[in-house]
Amino acid sequence: MKKILLAFALTGAVINMQAQSMYADTTNPLLTQASQIEVSSLATDEGSIAGLLDNDFENNIQDDVNFVCVNNMKTSDQTLTITLPSAQQNVQIQLRERWAAKWLNPGWTYDWAPRETKFQVSSDGNEWTTIEEKPVTFNTEFKKDGTFVTIDLKHTTTFSYIRLLFVQNPDKGVVQIGELKVFPLKATTTGVDKVIVEKTNNNAIYDLQGRRVENPKHGIYIQAGKKVVL
Repeated sequence: MKKILLAFALTGAVINMQAQSMYADTTNPLLTQASQIEVSSLATDEGSIAGLLDNDFENNIQDDVNFVCVNNMKTSDQTLTITLPSAQQNVQIQLRERWAAKWLNPGWTYDWAPRETKFQVSSDGNEWTTIEEKPVTFNTEFKKDGTFVTIDLKHTTTFSYIRLLFVQNPDKGVVQIGELKVFPLKATTTGVDKVIVEKTNNNAIYDLQGRRVENPKHGIYIQAGKKVVL
């Protein structure tokens, strides 16, 4: 530590420690209109895109209206695409499945129907970058108070579209989503993380251990990055 302090004294700099973490700004939802959502193969005879936005998950898992049913992933990949109201670089997706059905089987399976789900982003809706991949099972059991699956999407550039790509699964063909939310991720300072070098007053005086001295006595010190004798 003495060597570090001395080095900063020689360069006329100080250490400023700070850390940043990301949090979801839930006061600023990015998904507010059903028109922002497009599903490649929507089961029109059951479910409603608007049902994803109603914040009524308890009813969404019981009735035949307030959820989205994505069909036909037994034969091909299927997608759910979200258009954001403004370009973002970091967002959080929160979703809860209603349940997943095994294709043409009277019994229910309590996991996701696709082999995996890829969370992708795009600036133009044409070229897609996969940020996160999840395996088939998100919630291992169907329960009335199902918890949110939370996915943070952080990219090096801004994007205006998010796509959930449900990978084709020959054995299962349906996934039902009961609730979907998207929020911006914002940074907050939380503690010590990295060193930021800031220039100091060149007239400041330090001892040979790199400690600043307010009232120096006779001896050798460091000032403006150089050794001086006072």
